[in-house]
Amino acid sequence: MVKESVFQVLELCAGAGGIALGLQAAGFEHAGLIEIDRDCCLTLRRNWPGWPVIQGDVTTFDTAPFEGVDLVAGGVPCQPFTVAGEQLGQHDSRDLFMSASCRVWTPRRCCLRMCAGCLTSASTLSGTR
Repeated sequence: MVKESVFQVLELCAGAGGIALGLQAAGFEHAGLIEIDRDCCLTLRRNWPGWPVIQGDVTTFDTAPFEGVDLVAGGVPCQPFTVAGEQLGQHDSRDLFMSASCRVWTPRRCCLRMCAGCLTSASTLSGTR
């Protein structure tokens, strides 16, 4: 019998586990779930005790142990880009899009949840309106 390959995922801004549940159902194994919010980490640890939850800042955590993961995924804050806000992009203190995703080496795949404003805002990468 051929053993199925297991795909490893590192999730940034893991929240309470919504994306993680979908990735697990799709066959991914969690290499790490990075989340800064204490209550979200408590929820993750209580509901899924086997998951490697790391309470920390996605802009400063040690990326070395996760080199070679198959997927970097997550739900970075959308407030800097949403059409319901000012769309300040990189000039918004909540913008983690580039700082979180670009500090991680080049994974085989990347999947970040973003709002529609990220695709339509001129401030997405340039920080200008």
